[in-house]
Amino acid sequence: MIKLSPLFIDILTELGLYEEFQLNILRRDLKKLIKPPLSFHIYPAYLKNGRLIVSVDSNEWLYEINLHKQDFLKRFSKYGVRDIKFRLGKIPKQPSGEKKTAPSVEMEIPSELLDRVSENIKDPELRDALIKAIKASVARTEPYADSRSFS
Repeated sequence: MIKLSPLFIDILTELGLYEEFQLNILRRDLKKLIKPPLSFHIYPAYLKNGRLIVSVDSNEWLYEINLHKQDFLKRFSKYGVRDIKFRLGKIPKQPSGEKKTAPSVEMEIPSELLDRVSENIKDPELRDALIKAIKASVARTEPYADSRSFS
């Protein structure tokens, strides 16, 4: 789990990007939270007002995963999830050379997040500093001593 300073959380919240950030961290951590084979058949699609929409790749897995809804809620609550809805949908394929159980080491900052920061912050120095801070906080492995977890 990534620890963020309260100021950084406030900035993301003010820009309306905090849930998007939480969703991307959840996607990154999914294989650690939900073990195979369940994790191979789900994809967190949307997070809005604490409600997570999870795409499931088949009816059979949709039924099975619904049996684990309370466990999912408990595990995902750290990411701001208060309710979950499962639905049939496509899930992204993992690259063929990658082991399915290996969590990703580096998280790429979504282009939508960078675009929204660019749209909302007109000062180029402030915009560049915020983008640099986002990249650094995602890459950081140890939490700041006085920071709090996003939840």
